[in-house]
Amino acid sequence: MEALTFSTGLNPQERTIRLADLDTDGRPGAEAMVRAMGQFLADGCYGFLTVHGGYGNGKSTALKAIVNACIERGIEARYVTMTEVMIYAREAFESQQQGDSDYGRIAKLAKVCVLVIDELDKARITDYAREVQTHLFDIRYREAHRLGTVMAWNGRFRDIDMPWVLSRLSEYPVIENKDTDMRPLLGGER
Repeated sequence: MEALTFSTGLNPQERTIRLADLDTDGRPGAEAMVRAMGQFLADGCYGFLTVHGGYGNGKSTALKAIVNACIERGIEARYVTMTEVMIYAREAFESQQQGDSDYGRIAKLAKVCVLVIDELDKARITDYAREVQTHLFDIRYREAHRLGTVMAWNGRFRDIDMPWVLSRLSEYPVIENKDTDMRPLLGGER
């Protein structure tokens, strides 16, 4: 189980999440998001799918569900946050392994069949981060005919300060989830 958790980026509890678990009743943003993710799966899990919008409206849960749906179909998929991508790249500088490099690590991550990247808005944007993220998105964009990339962030589409990346994402479905934050309604339940 631990190897599967590492390879998917999901813990055992997250491995149980399914798209059908998302409450879409009276939540048009969640409904649009689930519909788009279902279409992404039906279309073979390649290209890009972007979801953005407010906090706490199910984006991360939906991303985890799509990883599980891919795994159930026998398609390699991994959930990762953009902060984790940057940490993974920077850890290469401390690596003692011969030939280990930040760009080698990003190239390896870029080859995952379906890469699901959450919290694009949370990683600190430095010149180095822009360079690494551009490299990752460039590889995935050039291979979009056979690789799938699903991503999400809090905020508006244009809030990500990499217009060259946004231009590429806009060629594919972009869903804005304007639903309200559901966490206060959960009453502290986990």
